[in-house]
Amino acid sequence: MNRLKFFEGFKWGVHLSFRDCVQQCYFEGGDTIHNSKLGYQPFWEDSVKHITYTICIKKPRRGTLVTISKSDNLDGTNSIFKKNWDSEVVLELIDVKKDSEKKFITTTQGRLFTLLYKDDLSVLDLNTPNPTIPISIEDASKKEILADNSCRIHNFNHLLSNEIVDRVHNLLEIKYSKIFDKRNYFVMLFDKSNNIFIFKDKAIKMNLDAYDLKYRSTEIELDEIELSNRFEFNPSITFKCYVIEESKIEFVRDLFKKSLYPITTKPTKTLSEHLERNRIVASQQFKLTNHGKFIPYKIIQHNKDIRVHSFKHAWFYRYRVALSKIKEIPSKSLTNYIESMFEECPNHIFEKSKFHASSSKHEIDVDITHLKQHDLIDLTNKSESYKKFKEAHENLEGYLLENDKKTICCELPLWLQRNESRSFVDYKDIFSTSESLTGHIDVLRFESGKYFGWDKQSIKSDKDFRIGVWDFKPRARNEKFAHVQVFLYSLMLSLRTGISLNYFICGYFDNEDLFYFSPNKVKFDI
Repeated sequence: MNRLKFFEGFKWGVHLSFRDCVQQCYFEGGDTIHNSKLGYQPFWEDSVKHITYTICIKKPRRGTLVTISKSDNLDGTNSIFKKNWDSEVVLELIDVKKDSEKKFITTTQGRLFTLLYKDDLSVLDLNTPNPTIPISIEDASKKEILADNSCRIHNFNHLLSNEIVDRVHNLLEIKYSKIFDKRNYFVMLFDKSNNIFIFKDKAIKMNLDAYDLKYRSTEIELDEIELSNRFEFNPSITFKCYVIEESKIEFVRDLFKKSLYPITTKPTKTLSEHLERNRIVASQQFKLTNHGKFIPYKIIQHNKDIRVHSFKHAWFYRYRVALSKIKEIPSKSLTNYIESMFEECPNHIFEKSKFHASSSKHEIDVDITHLKQHDLIDLTNKSESYKKFKEAHENLEGYLLENDKKTICCELPLWLQRNESRSFVDYKDIFSTSESLTGHIDVLRFESGKYFGWDKQSIKSDKDFRIGVWDFKPRARNEKFAHVQVFLYSLMLSLRTGISLNYFICGYFDNEDLFYFSPNKVKFDI
C-alpha cells in the first residue's frame, strides 16, 4: 500500500518529501519522480503497472539545495524560486513502456517544474517558448479575479475574494453539514511546500486542540473550485480549511487571531524619537482577513447607529462606536483602527498581560491646564439623569455617544508589545517590564475647530483637528496619576495608527473639573 502524501496540484507524482525542491524550484542529483502518484508502491512489479515515464535527476549534484527555515519571509523564498527557474538541470527520461528506454536531456529547472505540473514533455525542449513562472502564494495577493475567471493586476487577494470563498464554502457545506451543527469555518490560502504556512497550520491546530474543540481540517485544491486559469498558479497552492463546532463565535475567531498573530519584530526607534515625530506615518495593522476568511455559523446584523461589542479583558468592557460619526473623521488610519477592533482586537494579549495603563505610576513631566468650565463638565452633569445601564461610568459613556456630537467611541482597546516594530527600543528600561501594555480609552472625541474650546495658543495644531483622549475620574482633582494613564493611551493610539502626538489632546474630568495637556509636550523620566 502506498502511504506517501503528494502535492495534488502536480499531475506527476511529486510527493511531500520534495517540499524544499518545490518551494525553491530546484531538483538535484538522485531525485527520482514517476509520472503517476500510484507509481510508488512497496514493490516495483506493482508500481510499474501505473508508470509510463520516470525521471532521474543527474545534475546539479546533491547537497546544493539550501533548506529554508520557517522564519524566512515569503519575498525571500519567492525570489529564490524565480532565480532558480532558468538554472540548468540534467535529467534522464526513462520510458518504462518501451523497455525502459533512456534519454538524457539538458533543460532548465523551470521547464522540469512545468512538466511535473502539466504533464507536457515537449516543454523540456529548450527550443520551445520558455514557460511562464507560476503565480506564487505571495504574488496571488496582487491579482484580482474577474467574473469570467480572467485576472488583472490589483492590490487584492483574489483567491480569497468573496466569489472564490463562496465556492470553497459550498464544497465544505456539502462535506460537513451533516456532521456539524454550528459550523464555523476558516479558509486560508496554503502552500504545502512553504514552512511559513506549515507553521501556521501547526499553530492553529495546537490552539484548537488546547481547548478540546470538535473540529476537522481539510484541503481543497484549486481545480476543485473549477478555476479556469488554475494553471497560472503554483501547484503547491491549496485552500486549507478548518471547520469548528462551537456556539461562541468570537471565541473561535480569537483562537485564529492568537494562532496567526505575529510573534516578534524589532523596534528601531526610542520613545523620545516617537515623541518628537511630527508627521503621520503609515501603520500596518494585524488583520485576520489578511490571513484568511472566517465564516461564522451565523451572521449577526448591526443595524443600530451605536454598535456595541463586549470584551472580556480581565473584566468586561463595553466597546461602543457611533457609526455615523466615524464616517466624518478625516483620518483613514483612525477610522480603520476603530472599525477593526470589533473583529481584529488581539484579545489574547489583554488576557495574558497584567501591565495596565490605568495602574501605571511612572513619572512624567508636563504642564497640565485645569478648567472649571468645559462642555465635557456640562455633559457629565446632564448625564446624571441617564439611567439606561447599571454602572454610572457606562451611563456617562452612553449619554455622550447619544448626545455629544464630538464623542466617537468609548472603551476603545489599546495595546503595545515590547517586541513589535511600532514599539520603542527602550521599552523595558522605561517600563521596567517586558509585559505588554494595555488599556481602554473611556471617551474618544474628535475635537474640531481652531482651539477646540480652549484659548491656549500653545496647543494650536497645524491641522484643524485634534484627537481627544479622555478618562472619567469621579474625583478628578484628587488624581495623582491620571495624567500618566491618558498619556499612555494617547501614545498607544499614536503608535497603532501612525498619527503623530501633535494631533492629540488628552485629559481627565468629572462633573466639576477638567484637566488637559498636549501629550507631545511630555517629558518621560526613566
